[in-house]
Amino acid sequence: NKYMILLMDGVPTFGSVHKANALGYSFNKNKNSYTPPETLDYNGKTYFYVSKSDNYIFWLYYIDTTYSYRCFSSITFVTSDIEIKEEQLPHYNTNYSDGRYAGRGNASEDYLSKGYIAEMAKKLGDIKNSKGEKNLKVYVIGFSNVSDQRAELNFIKDELAKYAKEVTAFEVTDVGGLETVFTGINQIILDDLWHITGPKE
Repeated sequence: NKYMILLMDGVPTFGSVHKANALGYSFNKNKNSYTPPETLDYNGKTYFYVSKSDNYIFWLYYIDTTYSYRCFSSITFVTSDIEIKEEQLPHYNTNYSDGRYAGRGNASEDYLSKGYIAEMAKKLGDIKNSKGEKNLKVYVIGFSNVSDQRAELNFIKDELAKYAKEVTAFEVTDVGGLETVFTGINQIILDDLWHITGPKE
């Protein structure tokens, strides 16, 4: 078997892309206590919350707040072994051969960050033994003491499980728990490599 250990907080927030087509949508509310929804449907498309901007008259009198949303489509992810440029996607609907990163950074969404996880998981399907059998075991560790930050752990696990031989997920909230998990993974690998008469080939 081959082994992969992924340590993360459990929320995919960025994706590496060459291009992402984007549509914008915004609306105004005249009360700054309004909490915008994470997603909304408009003209048959699902839009994701991006940011808000307060509007004033003469920088003094509050008028309303503009809430901005974005919808993505036709995304081209970076899946080859290249070093992407360390710059967020500056312009949507433009192709960048060296790639950029894109996403909100503080939450996952179905198209960019979760889409990137799904696309990269497909590459695990290429890892097989000489008989053409899946032989990759993946251990995914969601390491955070904030439960919401581990919210997408099952999604990540399920995507990887489509292409790997076996996927195990762990939720860890502190350093002690992290040490326990690594010790357990170490023992699992040792058990795989050894049997009663000695090491396996």
